[in-house]
Amino acid sequence: MARYIVEFKAFKTGEWYTKTETDNIASAHSVALVQSQGRAYRVTDTEEGRILSEGDGDASMYSEFGNKYPSGSPRADSSGSPVVIGTKRDRVLAALKAGEFDGVNHAYEPYKGVGTNSYQKEMSVSGGSITLTKISRGKFFDGKENERWEERTAEVLSDFEAVAFIESHPYYFSQRRPDLF
Repeated sequence: MARYIVEFKAFKTGEWYTKTETDNIASAHSVALVQSQGRAYRVTDTEEGRILSEGDGDASMYSEFGNKYPSGSPRADSSGSPVVIGTKRDRVLAALKAGEFDGVNHAYEPYKGVGTNSYQKEMSVSGGSITLTKISRGKFFDGKENERWEERTAEVLSDFEAVAFIESHPYYFSQRRPDLF
């Protein structure tokens, strides 16, 4: 049996599979980094029984194909919730799912669009997910007077889509849990 094992996580099923086994640590890291193609990977030392390195992969690929941590996977508990391990993203996701960011709300500064239209984004966190609302406002002339309109479009972000949003907008989240940022 080889000392180092490189494993990848399949996009569709979320199952870990062995890509290669080798006795050379440099080869193992090279395979993990070069051949992962957006998949989550991990390099395990079988003699010491520990994971030497791991990568989360491209979250958009997993959101396209399903839950990144299906129930029964090595990094999920029986309910399918991620098990907190060492990576920052896993700790942020665990805090989000535990409700530690619930109640965080913010309305971002409005910005101008084409003509008389303006746009604004609002964010609110509850129940382990982030609701991102885009508000479009404008006016048009109906022949007699200006008519104003407003349209709201909501998008719910969960799991690693929510973590990606938190990473790009960390300020209000770091007020609740500064140890994660």
